[in-house]
Amino acid sequence: MSLIATHLLPKPFEKIGSVSNVKSGDTASITWPGRAEGKEYEWSVTVSDGDAITEGPRWKFSTSEIGIDNLVTTIQGYNLPHGIENSLIAKLQNLKDSLAAANVKQRQDTIRKLQAFMKECGAQRDKALTSEQADTLIEDANAIITILQRQ
Repeated sequence: MSLIATHLLPKPFEKIGSVSNVKSGDTASITWPGRAEGKEYEWSVTVSDGDAITEGPRWKFSTSEIGIDNLVTTIQGYNLPHGIENSLIAKLQNLKDSLAAANVKQRQDTIRKLQAFMKECGAQRDKALTSEQADTLIEDANAIITILQRQ
């Protein structure tokens, strides 16, 4: 049996990779290099046993959560006073919880939580955050909002 994984987004179908000689019941995996933050991806798998070919369903995911994790890492690297750092990170953790929610209303709540995060970053500009740090955090949060609005 062989497995070929392909992706649709952000470009038309491209082969990610293939695995050959996979025995029945074994697991096959492929590393997908070059994924970018803030992008939506779609992928599928085609399996062949030499006689028949079966195409699996299409699956989608977004790398927006990776952006949230990177925001946390960025904040931790800024050496902020603990109270400010904890407040910003708590807002990000709350919105990650909203992102995991299945219903649309809670996902809309994620955008409001990101806006609150951006407001706090703006309020801390030239105080606990430099202008450059505030700009970076606000730009990254805006990128995540753009992704969420497309979903």
